[in-house]
Amino acid sequence: MKPPRFDYLVPTSLDEALALLGQHGEEAKVLAGGQSLVPLLNFRLVRPAHLVDLNEIRGLDQIRADDGHLVIGAMARQRAVETSTLIRERCPLLAEAMPQIGHVQIRNRGTFGVAWPTPIRRPSCRRSWRRSVVRSCFRALGADAG
Repeated sequence: MKPPRFDYLVPTSLDEALALLGQHGEEAKVLAGGQSLVPLLNFRLVRPAHLVDLNEIRGLDQIRADDGHLVIGAMARQRAVETSTLIRERCPLLAEAMPQIGHVQIRNRGTFGVAWPTPIRRPSCRRSWRRSVVRSCFRALGADAG
């Protein structure tokens, strides 16, 4: 199947993306990795008037340490999280968990932060699993996971 027609918008800053989403409201959908949205578009289960592609916004894909905290940008690819030396040092459980998400082609495209709220049916990606990984990583960093 082919996706429905839509305006393809490519902001280059977070402010621009937020402005576009505010302007177009419910008529807009966000494209990050596309693992969930593209099949829905192809089967015409969603028909947005506007598609806002976040892939050109610099900095949303970074993985870094900041004042003792591990910072993973929402657009960081799952494969980048898996192979990051920093994550392997600070939160090895998270790096080890990434291959459970899907095969390498999926992880090369899938985003770490944007995909998390998406309902995923695989047991390894359920909320309780994610919460346990986050708590383990916080403990590894010596912080309170709440």
